[in-house]
Amino acid sequence: MLGTMTETTPDPADAQRRMWTIGDYPAIAHRLLPISVDTVEALSIDDATTVLDVGTGDGNFAIEAARRGAHVTAVDLTPAQVDHALARVAAEGAPLDVDVRVGDAQALDFADRSFDIVASVLGMMFAPDHARAASEMVRACRAGGTVASAVWTGGGWSQVWQRRAAHIVPPPPDGGPRPDLWGDPDESRRRWEAAGLLDLRIEERPFEWHFASVDEAVELFTSAAGSFITFLERAAALGRADEARDELLAALTEAATPTEGGAAVTLSHPYLLTIGTVPG
Repeated sequence: MLGTMTETTPDPADAQRRMWTIGDYPAIAHRLLPISVDTVEALSIDDATTVLDVGTGDGNFAIEAARRGAHVTAVDLTPAQVDHALARVAAEGAPLDVDVRVGDAQALDFADRSFDIVASVLGMMFAPDHARAASEMVRACRAGGTVASAVWTGGGWSQVWQRRAAHIVPPPPDGGPRPDLWGDPDESRRRWEAAGLLDLRIEERPFEWHFASVDEAVELFTSAAGSFITFLERAAALGRADEARDELLAALTEAATPTEGGAAVTLSHPYLLTIGTVPG
């Protein structure tokens, strides 16, 4: 029988920094690169474009935009992520115009209307206060400029996982951070319109994880992905670590689509791309 525990609620920013520091995020980011490539290709970027990348992570979007000539500023709440992005920029064969620094999506340290494009790929969606984060992105973009976001939807294999995980660790309390809500097209439209964006284009796009086996997928997510590591830690605190890992294996097995021959698996994980215009 579990004893009673007194738990201090962590600061949301500290919790976010820790989640994106533990594990091996570059191993995850490498697989997510196609989403940043697609997002950059959906925008009008050339050598005169100023871009702000919010929640840059490993620098995927920032580097892809800079490769097309953009002058890029990239921010992330987590110093470890900034270090990852700086290392990748430095490793590029040709110099890129990318300034990477620590920054909070909910309080961007830039003057109003500073950038032609403000974008976030799988980053801003994790900000605890979604309204502040959306408003800050719009504020930092010039009149007539573009704000874009790519966020996970609730479909694909994550839907199976959320169903299986719900009984292990309680969901956030009402009013708590719910990054998954960004993936609902109607809710995403409501949030961006409330922040002031016009002419919204919202499109669900496909993305797939590819693994040699379900076991390889379990190993990657539980050793490299901070969100899964954090979930397993919370499950362990409740005495349910083994159950949580078993449910993850079951969710991946249920959702996986085998390739011909059965030696490899594919996991569908669509994302929502939203592009809007800042009013003049």
